[in-house]
Amino acid sequence: NNHKVTVMNQTERVGTIKEYQSMKLLIDSSSVEVFINGGELVFSDRVYFKDTPVLSLNKKMTYRITTLSK
Repeated sequence: NNHKVTVMNQTERVGTIKEYQSMKLLIDSSSVEVFINGGELVFSDRVYFKDTPVLSLNKKMTYRITTLSK
């Protein structure tokens, strides 16, 4: 029983996983990286935001947001 994971920016990227356990997002001024299940599925893309990025999540889960600074 596989689950479809879709990431959309300019193009749609699709991958499958057997079971969702965790997701880690790394977002900076020019890139977004998505790590599903500790690296079982990874998406990476170069982006240049015109405005402040908005993160929208639609599942009832617990989220921890960490800001890294120099």
